[in-house]
Amino acid sequence: MGLAGSGMYAAAFILQFAMMVMLIIAGLTGFCPGLMMLKKIFPACKCEETNEKDNQ
Repeated sequence: MGLAGSGMYAAAFILQFAMMVMLIIAGLTGFCPGLMMLKKIFPACKCEETNEKDNQ
């Protein structure tokens, strides 16, 4: 919405369209491309890794 507010309508449309496509993919298949990208950018903290090992 910030992009549309600043007059960058093409970039706002492309970003919103990409989000809609990712949500449709996630809804139909259970695979979320955005989550995969975020996990690469922001790896899990060590406390979450130990909790996952304890639960298994």
